[in-house]
Amino acid sequence: MKILPIVQLIICCFTQHIVYSSTTEIPIPVYNEAVPIETANSFQYSYVVKLTVQFEGKDQPDICTGSLITRSLVITAGHCVTTEISDGKVLDVEFPPGITPRKVKVKKVFGVYRLLPPLEDFTKGKIIDIAFVELKTPIPICSLKEQHGPRIIKLPVAQVDNAVWKPVPQKFSNCTTLGYGKTAPAGLHQLRKISNTALWHLNNRFIVPLLFPERQGRTCYGDSGGPTICNDVHGEPRLYGVTSFASGQLEGAKWRCHGETSVYVADILTDVQYLLPKLRQLLLERGKLKEVIEDYHLCSENNDTMS
Repeated sequence: MKILPIVQLIICCFTQHIVYSSTTEIPIPVYNEAVPIETANSFQYSYVVKLTVQFEGKDQPDICTGSLITRSLVITAGHCVTTEISDGKVLDVEFPPGITPRKVKVKKVFGVYRLLPPLEDFTKGKIIDIAFVELKTPIPICSLKEQHGPRIIKLPVAQVDNAVWKPVPQKFSNCTTLGYGKTAPAGLHQLRKISNTALWHLNNRFIVPLLFPERQGRTCYGDSGGPTICNDVHGEPRLYGVTSFASGQLEGAKWRCHGETSVYVADILTDVQYLLPKLRQLLLERGKLKEVIEDYHLCSENNDTMS
């Protein structure tokens, strides 16, 4: 075992890096191999989509992850579609292999918030890192006839019909983080999952610590905007977290991400519960609140029929 100084702490939104320093020393084993990926089942997670986003001045588009929450709406991270300099153009939304439709064009991006915590302490300040992507054509969801059609993931709202959205009673169990992070060469982005995700809830955000003692890396470039799904008190999967950024460079740990030489101490997620009133207002202003209510009832009824 070799003692390596952590000479940098990095806040990373997977499209940009902000650096500040630390002198902490901890014992870290040195690895040269990558951690094998855990591929996610396309049909179980048919609502997890890949976004291709083109920014002006970039030769290649960026990749982000999102979650289908209605027949025409995807939620992702705000920093996936905008920077301090310019707004990106979402070229298309791609569903997992075997799901119909495979790709869908985008009509509009709205409700973009990109408010990140201060560099000196990612536990302080506010974090609101979200955006809605509206599909050009609504797609059939939760269909009893179409076995290969997508399903949706519900927000953690207790009563979607109510004028005030309150979170469903909390029970962060069986949590899974999903994304299209880069874990293979040649730019291949496969849908993968990190099971049994540990969530620390602090100051209206989730902090996902590294998997000790294995020291496996967590999210990769391309995972931004992806969901962390937990079962609520009724055992129903809900969208609790949206992947925002990673912090704390850890040299010598096992790599999970292709092309990287370090991993990060923790992932920081936007807390969807905290934003429920804001999300409802955004959906109301866009004329999409009725769609959310209709689709949630439709998918609940069809789930009961199939079970």
